[in-house]
Amino acid sequence: LAGRAALLLDNARLYREAQSAIAKRDELVAFVSHDLKNPIQVQLAACSVLRRPEASREQLALATEAIERSALQMQRLIAGLLDLARLDAGRLSVRGRELDVADLLQEAVCSIAPLAEQKSVAIERRVVSGLPLVRGDREQLLQVLANLLGNAVKFVATGGKIGLSADRDAELVRVLVSDDGPGIVAEDLDRVFD
Repeated sequence: LAGRAALLLDNARLYREAQSAIAKRDELVAFVSHDLKNPIQVQLAACSVLRRPEASREQLALATEAIERSALQMQRLIAGLLDLARLDAGRLSVRGRELDVADLLQEAVCSIAPLAEQKSVAIERRVVSGLPLVRGDREQLLQVLANLLGNAVKFVATGGKIGLSADRDAELVRVLVSDDGPGIVAEDLDRVFD
């Protein structure tokens, strides 16, 4: 009887672990699919520019650069997945270094520009002069900014505006993404960072 009880308890534990693993897998699939949408949409928008016979050399060059940047963004996402595996194994290292915020924001805007152009959305960038360098992981910060800007483009109406700004807040640098879209419904606000 004790052997059977131990077997039942062990089976219950294994079942809970399997359910937890399934839930984690589902979260990972949702995360990856969400983060892949923006660079794929950028590539599709840039490809539509490349197909236009009336596109100028400058537009073609910008579209080509956008495709390259979004491919690099997808490459960063794959590296992030590998980082996740390292995190689970306790071996994740953040590649922090000194970064210029203005350059970081410019790169983030360029990465999302084809999507914004496709919807006739203006991105207004404002960076206070004289900001100090910040220490952070460039790839991870670019991913965060691309997600925020991609969501703004997604939810703002055609012809809308997105604001991207950086200013000083005491000893910190504050980056703000805003848009004139409908906003987040109140009941979803507590889950924004899940």
